[in-house]
Amino acid sequence: MLLILLQGGNVSIKCMSPNDQRHEKFGYNWTKNKLLLRMVPGVEVWEDLHPAGSILKIFSAQVGINIVYILHVLSLLSSLTLKQIYVSVMI
Repeated sequence: MLLILLQGGNVSIKCMSPNDQRHEKFGYNWTKNKLLLRMVPGVEVWEDLHPAGSILKIFSAQVGINIVYILHVLSLLSSLTLKQIYVSVMI
């Protein structure tokens, strides 16, 4: 998925596991450019959704290098990369 934001724009990205209907226990982790995403209030935050899923919120996007966010889903049985989101900020 490619997402283009205007500088200063906000966006929320909601992801759900395809297996959420089974009521399995999942863990969700976001990475940014291959590093675990640190939550920075007012810039980038995420939260787990219940019963399952995760939402990433990006505030006041700034022009810079292109960014790749990836949501990793972990369960007792396996792990998978659910979504790869490429974010580009335009002036």
